[in-house]
Amino acid sequence: MRKTESLTILIILFLLSYSTHLLAQVETAQISVNVKDSSGNPLKGLQVTIINIGTGYSRSGITSERGVCHFYALPPGRYEVKIEAAEYYPEKQQIQIMVGQTAVLDFTMTHTQAEHYEVEVVAKAPIFEIKKTDVSSVVRTEQIDTLPLDSRNILNLASITPGMKYYSTSGQTLPSAGAVSSYNYLNLYVDGADWKSQFNGNIVGNGQTCSPIPELSVQEFRVILNTYDAEFSRGGSFIISAVTSRGSNEFHGTSFLTFENKDMTAKTRFQTEVPKYHREQAGISLSGPIIKEKLFFSLSYEYYNALNFKDVNPGRPAYNPDLWIKYKGTFDSPDARHVGALNVTYQPTGKDIFSLTFTSRYTYSKFYFGGTVAYDAGIFGKYTVNSLLLKNTHIFTDNALNEFSLQYLRWRHDEPCITEGPAYVYPSIRLGRGDFPIKLNEDHFKLIDKFTYIHGSHITKAGIEIANIKSEPWFPLYADGEFYFQTDVSELPYRALIGVGRYHPFTKEDAKGKTNGYSLAAFVQDGWNPNSRLTLNFGLRWEGEINMLNNNFKVPWLNEPDIINNIDSKYLNNADRKNQMLNFCPRFSMNYDLLGNGETVLRIGAGRSVDRILGYLGYYEWLYAAWGIYEIYNPGTKDPSLLRQKVLSGEGSATPSIYLLSKDMKLPRVDQFSIGISQKINENLIISADFINKYHSKLPVNIIANYYKPSIKRRTITNKFGNIYLYDSSGKARYHGMLFNLTYYRGKNFMQLSYTLSWTYSEGSSYRLKEHFRMLPSPGDERHRFVLNWGLRLPLNIQLSGIATLASPSSFSINIGQDINDTGTYTDDWPSDEKRTMTPDWKKIDNWYKMLDVRISKFIFVNNFKIGLLAEAYNLFNWFNGYGYIGRMADEKGNPILNFGQPTQAYQPRTIQLGLRCEF
Repeated sequence: MRKTESLTILIILFLLSYSTHLLAQVETAQISVNVKDSSGNPLKGLQVTIINIGTGYSRSGITSERGVCHFYALPPGRYEVKIEAAEYYPEKQQIQIMVGQTAVLDFTMTHTQAEHYEVEVVAKAPIFEIKKTDVSSVVRTEQIDTLPLDSRNILNLASITPGMKYYSTSGQTLPSAGAVSSYNYLNLYVDGADWKSQFNGNIVGNGQTCSPIPELSVQEFRVILNTYDAEFSRGGSFIISAVTSRGSNEFHGTSFLTFENKDMTAKTRFQTEVPKYHREQAGISLSGPIIKEKLFFSLSYEYYNALNFKDVNPGRPAYNPDLWIKYKGTFDSPDARHVGALNVTYQPTGKDIFSLTFTSRYTYSKFYFGGTVAYDAGIFGKYTVNSLLLKNTHIFTDNALNEFSLQYLRWRHDEPCITEGPAYVYPSIRLGRGDFPIKLNEDHFKLIDKFTYIHGSHITKAGIEIANIKSEPWFPLYADGEFYFQTDVSELPYRALIGVGRYHPFTKEDAKGKTNGYSLAAFVQDGWNPNSRLTLNFGLRWEGEINMLNNNFKVPWLNEPDIINNIDSKYLNNADRKNQMLNFCPRFSMNYDLLGNGETVLRIGAGRSVDRILGYLGYYEWLYAAWGIYEIYNPGTKDPSLLRQKVLSGEGSATPSIYLLSKDMKLPRVDQFSIGISQKINENLIISADFINKYHSKLPVNIIANYYKPSIKRRTITNKFGNIYLYDSSGKARYHGMLFNLTYYRGKNFMQLSYTLSWTYSEGSSYRLKEHFRMLPSPGDERHRFVLNWGLRLPLNIQLSGIATLASPSSFSINIGQDINDTGTYTDDWPSDEKRTMTPDWKKIDNWYKMLDVRISKFIFVNNFKIGLLAEAYNLFNWFNGYGYIGRMADEKGNPILNFGQPTQAYQPRTIQLGLRCEF
């Protein structure tokens, strides 16, 4: 290890040993108890006891000089808080705490010499989380249980919170937030351990394919847009922190079954008849004691089986609009999922809690077609994800505790093509796919340790994370060839790609790779309450990555004159790529009770966070050296076997492409700031507003050097090689928005209205010319979004719940369709440098995204069983919501594409689902 890296780690260890102040909570919560006498004076030395009502777990503490007692690292749930002292009448309250919450309870003790009537109080203040310091929202248990969720993917339920975007499809999709892709920059924490993939920046298993854990197993989760807690990281888009359900002293069970078919489904505007749609969902959960007060379990399993559909709607060339009509239609997109979770919790004493959480999921589906992509260009995905988390929380004293975790994550990813063979890409349609099949194995081994110390008005936390991440990718790109045509009636392609192994040219063996790297992190943070109205948090997080990009790999072109004379040496790795060790992320946040009554709270936060380098970049550098990807212009054939023979014989213009990374690839960075305010209107109503700003830098981007220049019929550097992809960390993006939230809770009724006003900008990720990188509005930029969710209890044990969404049109990328700037591609030829996107007319309501999902349930009670009959309608009014807009104006010859600027697909039409739910 280099001297700089060794020195960095020594500094981090010193900081951890020196630190004495920190506050952050990922999967747990905190109760702070303030105790005063009837005159308002703080009471010191009183014993406070908390008891988890479900499990009987208890903990005690003594109030400080300021009359405060903190209880940290508590599993979310309902607690009873008791205070007993010889000179005072006993008092007790009950409170429900949520994940990541710091709940404050105030007690006023009555002296035994004064008249007193003992009353048990159920705390009302913590119904709302008013004193948070970050920009986050909790999705509560009642919302998870009550709201209609078409996919039963908990990630998609995050869309009810302000700042999040989600579009309901009949296939796979993810919610998004901010200016960077959620497919590369989201993170998920389950019971305090993150699921971030090293290979692609998504979560392991890809969150869009299936819910990572069963919805039945989720107690609640928090959606975080701007995080200032030093425990969190690697979520430039957003972070979800979920807590799984635990068993209690009582047995509880839930089962459900839902069904829908073709007769309950409407058709979209692009369909001539209703597809053969059907879906069955079922699930069961059981929890309870193995040994009362000591050992508990919670087990859940869910099954999902759907025959979805996708619309293929090719472009319509002006000279023959029906040329591709035979590929138009609605095609089956089956999707099957099995998801399970097991939690076992052991609490031998009040000093220890041991837990084991095991989750497993297996999914398979057909997708990746639709719009201008023909059915035979789709893929057949098969995914397996297993997670094992072992955790111990140990209480040393009333003021000190430690949380130790071991995690193993296993991901097996297999995506063969629906139809094997060559791919043909025309201006109006894609037939086949050259960049599949692929396989990926990824394994994570992680150790996490966090220590908390409470003293005076400070809460201190420090922690370390050590992870070994291994992957085995296999991406035999373009093994069967991919051919590109200038017009929809061209007989021969103008360009072709084909992959050929350098050592085994007639097999796909050379595409098998391996990576083995380490991710390190350490953090410290101080939570300080100088007085009852002010909270200050100061944090510092350090992150390091070792060999995440195959840093010891030597590119085979170090002695090629055309390369070393024309390519900056920073891209030529000679086993000397830097490990990324100097990543320090300072963070600060605060809240202030403006009026001193706990009803008007101002919050401010600022800080830096880093994300994970996308591991596939290092693999691709190796892959392009072992698996030659050749780009050939005017190949004279569309037969892949003839094309491969040209490559092996060295005939014509067959040249291999090169993939090169900077020797100093930085971790993606986001600097964020927010200011917000929450106002409690009354005991049942709260309103909040936040301004957030995010500046992303160090994003991975590439310039395609040595591209083919049609006007001179040669490449810009040398004809010996094809495209040379030069990756560095110079990418940037920006996001700022206003988030508003109005929440109403009364008893078991709730209603929440969110509004987001936002702007997204980015420089782009891949161009041939450096001057094309410009900060401009991003594709997908959406200005306005309203989301209303509610749950209402009606007479006769009827419950009505739903989610209503209204969002302004999103922009999409456009190009003129011709290679005017002579770069060998039409994708960087725009109407102007400033106009690269187009937004459908916002004045037409048809262009807005409109969705209304409702559930109505009728409950009957039989002995100890609660049985519910439910009916759900998604897109109740069958509103049209188009997407997949055609952004190409013409083909290479200038022939207009008639449906430019028009959608090619529609989001989910109306579907109705019937079901049965049973609880005890």
